[in-house]
Amino acid sequence: MAWYATFGLVIRFQLTVGLFPQVFLLMMTSPQLGAWEIVEAGDIDLAKLRLVLPRVDLPQAWVRTGPWWFRLLWARRVVAVTNPRGIYVRPDVMNRMILGLEPDRNARLIVHELTHLEQWHRIGLVRYLFQYVADYVWGLFRGRGLNGSYMDIRFEVEARDTVSLVAPLSRPQ
Repeated sequence: MAWYATFGLVIRFQLTVGLFPQVFLLMMTSPQLGAWEIVEAGDIDLAKLRLVLPRVDLPQAWVRTGPWWFRLLWARRVVAVTNPRGIYVRPDVMNRMILGLEPDRNARLIVHELTHLEQWHRIGLVRYLFQYVADYVWGLFRGRGLNGSYMDIRFEVEARDTVSLVAPLSRPQ
């Protein structure tokens, strides 16, 4: 009963100050979106996407807020992490997606992450993880630094190339 009363006060406060009550609800729950609906909302060429990601079951891929304990393991600038069935994102990114803010940016992020899902299905999880770490360590060994080493990982390069292929730089008006 106390939780309900507190919840009602917060909703009334947010309505009074003009904020969306949905934002509060997002902080209290762990919503799940379909990756496909996020991609459809953006400026993605869906026909090309299906061709370049043939192993990914697009309607089945999901996007969720990463659990707090899992996000503790992420590097500071990481906004999303892919697992074998879907994508975990930071809470602020999930809020942006649910509220429909910046749909093109959201779609590009999801295509990037879906490319990693395709890579996992193409070469297998163990080989993917080994090659990913090996590329990163090799970059560090060559003196590329943390960010340069990340940017040089072959799977990250492929993911950026996939986004460039299926997402035009701007929509025709």
